[in-house]
Amino acid sequence: MKTRRLISIVARNECRLLFGDRTALLALLAIALAVMYAGSEGSNRARRWRESLDEFSSLQSFHTARFERRAQAIIEQLAGKPATVRIHKREFGWGPHVPDFALAWVPPKAALPAAPLTAAAVGDSETWFAAYGVSPSIRDPIETAEQPGNPLQSAMGQFDIAFVVVVLFPLFIITLIHGVLSTERDGGTLALILAHPVGGATLTMGKFLARGSVAVLWPTTLVAATLSFEVDGRAGAPSRLALWLAVMLAYGIFWVAVAVWLDSRSRTAAVSAVVLGSVWLVVTIVTPAVLSGILQTLHPVPPSAQLLNSERASEQQARLATTTLNEDEQREVVREMLAANPDMDQDISLYKDLALLRAVALAANLRSARELEAVRKSFDGPRRYQRRLLSVLRFISPAVLLQGMLYDLAGAGPSRYEDFLQQTRNFQHEVEQWALDRRLHKIQMTHEQYASIPRFHYVEETTATAVRLVALPLFSLYILSAGAVIFAYRAARRLAP
Repeated sequence: MKTRRLISIVARNECRLLFGDRTALLALLAIALAVMYAGSEGSNRARRWRESLDEFSSLQSFHTARFERRAQAIIEQLAGKPATVRIHKREFGWGPHVPDFALAWVPPKAALPAAPLTAAAVGDSETWFAAYGVSPSIRDPIETAEQPGNPLQSAMGQFDIAFVVVVLFPLFIITLIHGVLSTERDGGTLALILAHPVGGATLTMGKFLARGSVAVLWPTTLVAATLSFEVDGRAGAPSRLALWLAVMLAYGIFWVAVAVWLDSRSRTAAVSAVVLGSVWLVVTIVTPAVLSGILQTLHPVPPSAQLLNSERASEQQARLATTTLNEDEQREVVREMLAANPDMDQDISLYKDLALLRAVALAANLRSARELEAVRKSFDGPRRYQRRLLSVLRFISPAVLLQGMLYDLAGAGPSRYEDFLQQTRNFQHEVEQWALDRRLHKIQMTHEQYASIPRFHYVEETTATAVRLVALPLFSLYILSAGAVIFAYRAARRLAP
């Protein structure tokens, strides 16, 4: 009871000193402004993303409805009914009433909605394309939207809330905590305090309980308040925000413990400031840069222009293949394709006229995709190896460990985008099957047929997936923080005048 009372007295006195310090007040204001500015930019980014997606969907619906009206007019005129809409004569053979025409001019789109915590982090999303136009002539679309690059390329370059947490949060903690004990030692007051019945551990706990609580809880509260406006009504967002705050608390405890440990062992306040600043620089800046260099050196990714040139060359070859074959050669190509794809309608007699040409184009694109597979592996392979290596090396630096967790929780990491690409590929196959059925049976595009055009519905990652992604790193970060607290406590117990 006596120890608790002493800790309480020391903590209250330290709070008075803290809020009377102009430097500390300026630090509190600075971190608040940083969080508010990053949160404002993040909210604007999330709003623009959602507005762009809504505008995109509205434009898609507008053009689809326009084609549907013209298709109905064409069908009525073909049936001999009076013309209500002026139709050009070439539209009767190739117009909105033909399934391939509708898909060619208004292709179905796979769009990625804003992440549950888009306002929290930019992450890898700056290299993404948020929408894909799928084509019924390509069964396995090439993933050109994922830009080749190092997974840590933009880790420390975006001023968002994640950047504030990873880089500025520990600097704020150091500003509030450094020199608390070493300054007392420089002024000669530490010996006087310890001459009273106050142990080093009690003194340290009281001082750093006051300053550490403010240093950790103030930014955490600001982040929670800023992001709370973004999570309202978004499925899974509250759970992700709770995990985000848990990660932030663990990171804050780690830096408080490191500051206590180093300040307890430093002989002067100047030495304490230099050492803490050096540790911050190594952990948050130098180590991520070194890891980035290691990843790119061990598994270099070729320039993106190489992939683009290969895709263009393959596309040209596929286009030439559809125009240089006679009908017998075209049918042979279709037979080979049907043999390799048993899910397609195997009746070769159905493939004639436009259906034959489309089938030949599909076969050429499938062959092109196989030829490009080796090229894509030269890009996907290094990226995959980089991520595997990073999943191990990230435990070297708490900053890298934290950054990965924050990106995954915000939905700005590679996991969510890869899931979107997989759903896009599944949607591509669905559109191809829909188009093939109507192409073979020469179905005209009525109102019911337009309504049956496949629509993409993105299935968001579940909370369980987010927990699985951050469970091991979060546990490791808390273990690391607990170890730092133990070292700090042992250093405080040995504190002497």
